[in-house]
Amino acid sequence: MAVSGMDLIHYRKASIYELMYGQEIPMDGTKYFIDADASHVTVHRHGIHVDGRLLQRDWRRWADGDFTDEERRQGEAFRNEIKELDLSGIQMLRKSMGQRFADFNTPEAVIKAVRHIVDDPATDNQHFLFLITASSLQIPEADFPKITSRLKKLGAKTLREGAPFATSVTEIFFAWIALMARGLHGQRNSDICDIEYMNYAPFCRVFTSCDRLQKALWPATSSKAIWCDGDKLLDDLANRAELRKNDPDRVKGSHPNAHVTCIWVG
Repeated sequence: MAVSGMDLIHYRKASIYELMYGQEIPMDGTKYFIDADASHVTVHRHGIHVDGRLLQRDWRRWADGDFTDEERRQGEAFRNEIKELDLSGIQMLRKSMGQRFADFNTPEAVIKAVRHIVDDPATDNQHFLFLITASSLQIPEADFPKITSRLKKLGAKTLREGAPFATSVTEIFFAWIALMARGLHGQRNSDICDIEYMNYAPFCRVFTSCDRLQKALWPATSSKAIWCDGDKLLDDLANRAELRKNDPDRVKGSHPNAHVTCIWVG
């Protein structure tokens, strides 16, 4: 499989470290790495250089439909795992939230209501949020006292105050459930994959996607990243490729109305 040279911390591990031990998790586009392959990484006084050429070669190969037998076996196993996911607990949670979001008619309104609940210091809402967090992150009940004790010592009135990264993960999950509860999104097993990608948004500077669910859930993220509409990006890149092919001089410099330029200038 593809090798990046550095392994990004898993969002679940980052969340639990933060909840239980107060580990600070960067949410400003900084990457949180837990392991590095010395053959791909060079550390010097200006920072860290990661050789991404091997990763780029793999992605280029995959784009051309070239997969090894091992990659095909792993892909099939992963797809089967998604198909066999038991989402009965999700369905029960979704049904229990129906009345809570009955008055909100758009995804934007539902996500705004979710954020209000997340940031409301009322005990009932924070307890509800904690239970959702524990469920989505599969935190053993035996660890609850340690987490609640740490939050109490901090004087945190909301979960976000004591564990902002874990809360960002929960908010996306909560928003997904709320959209389904309101009938604004139909449940699919593959949604879990789309949501897990979004949990890494705080580590990004730019996040791009063509996925409908990710577009709808983006306002629920706690990321400083620039959202890049994948469809617009693909159109812009195709246009640039055509320009370069027909007239290389025209693609020098920025293009004020181009999607890539808008991202570049922020």
